[in-house]
Parts: sequence; C-alpha cells; structure tokens
Amino acid sequence: MSAAATAMTERTMTPTIPRDSIYDLQRSLGGVDVLAYLAPADGFSDKKPCKWVEVAFHPVRPWVATIEAKGLGAVWNYETREIVLEFSLEISTGQENAEAGDDDDDGAGAGAAQATPTATTTSRSLLQRSGSPTTSYVRPLRSKQSSLRMLFYDHEAIASTTKTAHERTCFDEWLVILTSTHVVLCDINQNSAIRSISPDDLQRQMPTSVEILPGGLIGVGCQDGKLRIWSPSLWRTVETVDTGSARELQHLVLVPGGDSSHLVGSTLDGKVVAWKVSPIGSGCECVRVNDVELKDYFKAFDTGNSLMELKFHALQEVVSGTSKDGTSFFFDVAPLIRLNKPMPLVGILPPAKAQGAIVLPSTRKSAFMLVSIAPSGTTLMVSELMSKGRVVGKDNTPSSFHEFGVACSYESRDVRHHFSQLVQKKLKIVALTSSVNSASDFCCMTNYGMLVLQLSCLPSIVPIMVTRGAEKAPLVAFPSVCRVVVRFYNEETSSKQEDYKLQSGMDAPNEKMRIPTLETNPVHTTILSALLPASTHVEILQMDSELKNQKSINFHMAFSGNAIAVAWHAQRSRFALLVPQEPNARRLTRATSSAVPTPKRRAFMFGGSKGNNEDGAESARLRNAMARVMSLAIYDVSKDGHVELVDDNCGPDDHMLHIFSGPLLGIVRYEADDEGLTGSDAAGKPGGDHHDSPSARNKRTESNVFATTPTSAAVTAAAALSSSGSTPTTDATTDIKKTYLEFYDWDNLEKQTSRHQHGQLKKVGTAVDCPLNMAWEQTTKRFCALVYPQCIKIYRVSRGDEQAFACLHEIPTPQAACSIKWFHHTLFVTTDDTIKCFVVCKTRYFTFDLASHNMFGEPNVKHFQQQLYEFPRQQFLPLGAHTILGVRNQALVVAGPTQALHLVDLSNKVLQCCLLISIGQADLAVKVAEAFSPDLREWIASVLEAFGFVAQALALSTSSLRQKIDLCVKHNLLDELPSLLSSTVEDSESSVGTSPYQRGCTTLHRAGRVDALKVLLESAKAAQRLNDEIFLSSLLRDTTELVDRLRASRQWAPAFHVVKNGAAKAQGTELMKHWNQDLTAANAPWKHALDQQEIRSPQVSLVP
Repeated sequence: MSAAATAMTERTMTPTIPRDSIYDLQRSLGGVDVLAYLAPADGFSDKKPCKWVEVAFHPVRPWVATIEAKGLGAVWNYETREIVLEFSLEISTGQENAEAGDDDDDGAGAGAAQATPTATTTSRSLLQRSGSPTTSYVRPLRSKQSSLRMLFYDHEAIASTTKTAHERTCFDEWLVILTSTHVVLCDINQNSAIRSISPDDLQRQMPTSVEILPGGLIGVGCQDGKLRIWSPSLWRTVETVDTGSARELQHLVLVPGGDSSHLVGSTLDGKVVAWKVSPIGSGCECVRVNDVELKDYFKAFDTGNSLMELKFHALQEVVSGTSKDGTSFFFDVAPLIRLNKPMPLVGILPPAKAQGAIVLPSTRKSAFMLVSIAPSGTTLMVSELMSKGRVVGKDNTPSSFHEFGVACSYESRDVRHHFSQLVQKKLKIVALTSSVNSASDFCCMTNYGMLVLQLSCLPSIVPIMVTRGAEKAPLVAFPSVCRVVVRFYNEETSSKQEDYKLQSGMDAPNEKMRIPTLETNPVHTTILSALLPASTHVEILQMDSELKNQKSINFHMAFSGNAIAVAWHAQRSRFALLVPQEPNARRLTRATSSAVPTPKRRAFMFGGSKGNNEDGAESARLRNAMARVMSLAIYDVSKDGHVELVDDNCGPDDHMLHIFSGPLLGIVRYEADDEGLTGSDAAGKPGGDHHDSPSARNKRTESNVFATTPTSAAVTAAAALSSSGSTPTTDATTDIKKTYLEFYDWDNLEKQTSRHQHGQLKKVGTAVDCPLNMAWEQTTKRFCALVYPQCIKIYRVSRGDEQAFACLHEIPTPQAACSIKWFHHTLFVTTDDTIKCFVVCKTRYFTFDLASHNMFGEPNVKHFQQQLYEFPRQQFLPLGAHTILGVRNQALVVAGPTQALHLVDLSNKVLQCCLLISIGQADLAVKVAEAFSPDLREWIASVLEAFGFVAQALALSTSSLRQKIDLCVKHNLLDELPSLLSSTVEDSESSVGTSPYQRGCTTLHRAGRVDALKVLLESAKAAQRLNDEIFLSSLLRDTTELVDRLRASRQWAPAFHVVKNGAAKAQGTELMKHWNQDLTAANAPWKHALDQQEIRSPQVSLVP
C-alpha cells in the first residue's frame, strides 16, 4: 500500500451559518455529514474494488486504522488527511527460510529469550501461511458487521478507556490487531515493527477478542471461552478467568468506574458475563458479578445470529449488543458501576431487518438511535428507537424488560455524491463502525473507499438556568420533545411537577427539529421563550408563582406566533421575532421589479425530459429565495404580562437569516447570487387573496419555510440532475454567497401608530463576519463575545453620541466553542474536550484551564489545602457536558445530556482572586493574594494593573520592587516613585539606564523633579552604588561629580571624554595616562576577551 492517500476535495469557502438557526437545523435533514474520505492508494476500478475489511478509531486522537484481509493496512489522520503509518503483516517465504537457517546455526545458545521479544525474533512465526493465494490474516466477517478486531494501545488510549489517573508507565504506541491465529502488536513509532502473541503464549488457544484493562493490561478472549490477562511488561499471561461457557468469547468491553472497573464479555452461545476487575501488582483480579443468558429472554437467539458488537454508552450507562439480524439487547450497568450489583437486561429491540446496524445513544435518557445500511446500499437508514412497553419474563425468569420499537425512520443523503461519476452506479456500503469516544462519529466502509461520517440528526439539549433572586432556589429548564421541563436546582422535584407541552412541532421529520430552543428574558427571568424554528412556531411562557411549601412550577402562555428566530433585549422587557412573510403579503407589500414566469412541469406522465429537469432545478432555486424573505417584528411585555406590538416590519430589508439577543440587536444578513428573485412575482401564487383561518395560514407559512428550505431545494435540484444523468451536487447549501452580522440600536424604537408606518432601526458600527454564536456581558453591557470556528473575538461598545464597535481581542481556539457564558468580565468557554476561563479587560486577557476530558480521578483531594493557593489544576469533565448554565456557590454549573448537571469547582484562591478583580473588589483581592507565593503575587499585580487598579497593585506588600517601579514608570506615578527608588539597596549592573532604578530616575528627570534626583544621588553616595551615582550625575549635568564617580570606578575613557572639551586640560592629561596604562596592562579586559577566542593580541601604541 502506497503512502499516498486520496483525500476528499476541499470544499469551497461556504458562508458561516449561525448555530441553532433554521438553516443550521436543516443539515439534520441529510442525516449525516461527511468529514473525510480515504481512497485506496493503489486505486480502484470495477474489477478491483477496495479490499479493506476492518476499521478502528483511536479513542483520543483523530486517527482511524484500516486493514485488508491479507494484512496490508494504514493509520490515517482524518482531520489533516495524512497517512500516519503504513504496515504489512505479510512475510516472504525466502525471508522466513533465511531466518530459519540462521537460527539453526546459532544452536541452543540462542534459547534464552528476552521478556519482551524484538520484532526481528517474532516476525518469522507471526502468521501461518498456506498455499492458497487468498489467505486472510484477519477474520473475514467484516461484510456482516463483525466486532472490533483492532484497537490502539498507548498511554492516551489506556487513560481514556480505563478513566483512571495514574503516572505514565506505558511509553509504547501499538496498534493491536487480532488475526486468525495471533494477537499482533504493530509499533507505530518504530517504523511498524511487528510483535505478536502466539497461541502458545495463550495456553494453546486461538484469540477471538481483545480489550484494554486497568494498569495497561490486555484482556484476550479465547476460543475455549476463557479470558486470559496478558501483561505487556512481563510478556506473559498473568491470569486465566473462566466464563462458564465452552464457546468462544467473542466480545469484550470495559466499563470504567470509580475505584474499580468492570469487564463485560459475550460468548458465541449468547452468554453475557460481567466481572469486577481490580489491578493487583503486575496483574489483576477478576471476580464474576453476574451472567445473563440471552436465550432466556429472547427465544429466537441462536449462534447463527450471535452478537456482532458490544458497546458501552457512558452517557446512558448502558451496554448494548447488536446481532447480525439487527436484534439489539440493552443492559443497565448503573448498578454494576455504583453498587457492584448484577446488571439487568432492560431492553430488547426485536429483529429490525437492519443490515450492519450500529446503536448510537441519544441525548435523552433511555433513548437510542439505530443506524443501518439502506436496502439500496448507497444510503443509510437512521431510526429513532422508543419503548413500546414492558414485557414480563417467562419460564422462571422473574425479571422484566422494555421492548423497543422503531418510532420513525428516515433515509440519509446519498453517499455516492462524494465519488466520481464512474463508480456511482456500482458503489455499495459494506459495513459501519462506530467511534470509541464520540457518539456521533462513525466510519462507512464502501467497495470504493472509506468515509468518516458524523451524524447530524442527533438532538442537542441546551437547558437554561432561571434565577429568581437570593431567597428562592434557581430553576433549570430542560427542552424536550415539544416540551419544556422545569426542575429545581439542587433540590428534590415534587411529584406534582408537570411539563409544559408546546402547541406545535410534533410533525417535524426528526427529533432534533422537535427540540425547542429556550431563552429567558434578562429583565424578568420568570418569562422565557420556546422556539421551534423548523415549525416556525414560538411561544412566550410565563411562570406562575408556586404556592407556599409546594414545590411546583406551572406555565401559562402569554404569546404565540410564527417565527424562525427570537431575540431578547438585555435591558428592557422587549423581544424581536424574525417572521417569514406569507406569499400574499409579500406580493402586496413588495414592489415587483420584473416578471419571472413560474416554471411548469411538462410531460410528467411520461418521465419528463432534460428541459423539465432544468425547470425543476430552477423552481427549487425560486422556492429557496421565497423561503428566505423575512420581516422583523418587535414586541414589548408589560408589567402585567401582556404582549404589545411595537412594530411589525422594522428590519433594514428582507435579506435576514437570524437575529441575536443583547443590548444591541444583532441581525445576520446575507448576499445571494440571484438578488432579483427575492422580490419577484415568482414569490407569490397567482390568484386572489386567501381569506382563511389563522391556523390555515400558520400551516401554509410553516410549509413555505420548512418544505422550501435550502436543503430541500438542493435535494430537489440534485434529484433532477441525477435523473438527467448529470453528476449530483455535493453541496447542500443555498445560493447564499456571503453572510455578515450588523448591530442595531432598538432602545428608542417608537410604537407603530399606523399599519403602513414602520420604524427604522439605527445601525451601530460596521458589519462583522457572521459568527456561530454570541453572548453579551450582563453587568456593563459593553463586552460581546463572538464565536467563530477557530477563534473567539471580543468586541467592546463605546458609549457616547456615536456608539462604536471595536474588536479588542482574538482568542484562538483549536475547536469551535460549544457554549459561552459571561460572569461579569470573566468568560467561561466549553469545547468538545475542555472548559476554559478568560478574565477579560480592555488591554489583555488571562486564561485558566479548568477541566478536561483527559483528566481522570480527583487530583485536588490529596493536597487540597496546598493547591488552593496555586494555579488551578484541570478537573475531570464528563463526556457530553458542554452547556454552561452559570456560577453558583463557587462552582460552575455545566449541563450534560440526559438532564445531568455537573459542577466544576471554582474555589481555587488564585481564580477567586481574579474573579474578585474582574467584579471590582480589588481591595479584597489584595487581602487574598497576601498568602500567595512571590511569583503568584507578581502575576496578581499584573492582573490588577491590567484592570486599572494600580494603587492596589502597589499595595501588595510582597510584590517585587522592580515590578512596583515599572508600574510607576508605566502609569507616570511621580509621587510614589521617589519613595520606591530611595528604598533600592543593590547597585545597577551598568550605568547606561537599563535598570528599573535608572528608568525611574529618567521619568523623574523628564518631569523636572530635580530636587528628588539630588536626594537620590546623596543616598546612592551613602550606599556606594557607583553605577547609580554615575547615571544620576549625568542626568543632573554635574561634570565635576560625574568625573569623580568615573575615576572612582576606574572608567578612564568616559572620564577623559567628559573633560576633553573642558578647561581642565591638566586633568585630561592625567586621565589619558591612566587610560594608556589600562590598555597596555597584561590583565586588560580586551586581551582576556581575545585570548578566550584564541585571537592573537595586536601591538598597542600609547596615545600621546
């Protein structure tokens, strides 16, 4: 296999679409997004399809390993699209014979083997070759979705799999490959050197499954149904565990826990066994917890349809197993992890006739999605699973389980669009492999290459925290399927608590589009908005006050309407809606510049023609332009909860995509290729006005926006091109070529007096690039953070007659931020892997790494008191915890899937000191910083100085004198500077003015403080600091004093040049004499410098 790899063609620069907008949600209609494509290096054709049979993801790095049946493989970075490693398991017969002859000549003296054999000693017997030219080294079950036959073994993989924090003891980076007879370890760092575990090392048993265990051990499932623990450091089997079955142990999966982990395995005859794994010394102890016979629950289970995948879903605390015919089994491992009790079987999905099915977790509790290969072989089927009810066990099986069913299914976009036209007709999807770490990433193996895909239809649950003052406990509002769920934070929920059901949205095609977007009113937090963009439905909800001693919150609807976006004012109880215009309204209010004929569908009964397909594509583009015509409406919420209309059409024009909340209204605008289509007659239907009911208009508006979405238009155009034989387009975006964000002042907008008189918003500043998301600082309302794919930009609004919008900082981020939250001048940011904190001021920002997915255990427990006064160390961040709710009791509240809340500790004194500075409590921060180390105190002083608290920075008693002098020089504090300079004890290294003391003296000289300089000169004389005396004398232009100081320091050359132009010629002659003596002395400094460089000293003549 060649080192070259064919990467997917780079996409053209597409405009940025705001996150969670209607146009971003439309991506979920396609089902999947393609991240990367890898083609075989030796090419492919109709007679030579791709031969890859196995794929494995790295748990941390963006790596994927693939291998052919004959042992040729590669490790590929699908982000950079570079080949990391190429390897081969084939060994030539001539090389084997030569090595065998060398071993015979060595005799018995070579029998002493090392504990860890080298690659050269093990490559001979790596694989048993046969006479057949089609020998398969890897188990040939990939076409029927076999289990994972490869895994990565390194320090990161061990830590991510076991979820334990320990010192690094593994410095190897291996790719573990399970062949038909061996467990092969391919060294990634040593040019793919090969080592192997033979059947003799496994007590003459063939390996059938592998898994990483705590302590870096490797669990190997064998054909006799036993588990053997292999130690890479000792290079031998340290433990043998019986499963109670004589059939092969097909699958192993590690379920990490707190103090101990558990290993779950399944055998060929349907026995699922769970062990408690505890590392002991160089080995480990495996204690069986329980076992489950699948035949007791599902009578149709047989060895022909045995489990082909066993996977642990950490968010759901569930282990799922999928068989060949699509039957899925679900085991609840929460009792196993927390109490070391048996894991029950909680759900079964009957045979779904799904080819190559993989189970992916959803963001709701006990909700899953099934991804399988469609019957056409070129698309994927995405099925949402739901519980149909409980089934009580029979035949002496007292337990019960849920029977799952398919709630809804939809087909993804065709993957053939990413291949050339030559292979589209014969392309088939072979198998699917899910990622180890990411719930949405998986690999799609085809007969013409490999695609790394991301499931775009997974719903995102973004809850919000509702604060109700200091006396009442805050609330957490979770969005659910067309519902709003309210829970009390950190308290038990009453049984009387009822969820609020929205009035629309259940007819959306997938679950992601049925999840509402919630946002609270910053002024009255008991009022919030629930938006369903795909259904063009918004509701303004108001909370009813709960009764005394009753933990129950109820909602009532204050407003309902059509909208695809909602924005709240930061200082007034005002909100804006981005409303799609109905065709009739647009036809009546917008002037038509030109008449565009409506395309007709000719000869539809006979299949149409090429011209008809072009008309269909043109019609899709017209409908696309129709769907984007929007109007901006603004409403006020009165004190009694009533909603009043301010203006129903106050936007700059109809080229609006999205709006953002804040003191300034952010409007995302766009530029399209065909600007003339927006206001044409094609936007309206021929005929008179429709005098129908409001519900009918709601349905028509919803159909206009949702059914003629850009994605739908692109799919329609692609279908038309496909039917005509053309190459389908791979771009699912619209004809939008540019998006940008503008800010408008919506404070002084007057109420609309008549139907035809509309207000006009005042634009603030210039347009900026369209962000993915944005958030305003809630205290001063002057800082704004804009999220981009590779950075976060901090903007500041300057107050005055003319407001200006200026960019202060650009914070680089390796990944796009998932959630941002301001706490005064502190910005908390979450990405897929980390949580960071940025303390922001006008000139600088300071960064803290708070939490990471790769930090396991509790590092702050052992030395908690000592680490309180150090820089905060990273804490463990659970998988999926991305939404920041706020700061509560010195902790950052972060929400994850399945309505889970996590706390990130913020009690570190250094972090607390910075937070106090950011909120203006500088005096209290100085008291806290007195207990810090000297280095930390200097750093805190720099933070104080950056926020403008220079006096408090100087008040730090233990700050270095150098830093205090620098602060006075920088901020021109002339009154404090003489006292600091007078306390200097040590002399400067030179007299050229580079030391802090001399820079302070220069500042006083520029300010005309001559008296202060004379006092400092006298103190320098008393302390005999010659360099400072020389510098001060030169500043005061005291020639006599300067010459005396230079003579005292034996600096004859500068002293001679001082008196050279003066009247004291006799004194100059004396200085010249001393200068000549220094030049000709044997120990002259210039001679010593030349001798060190082995340069011969020149002859020096005396100066007359």
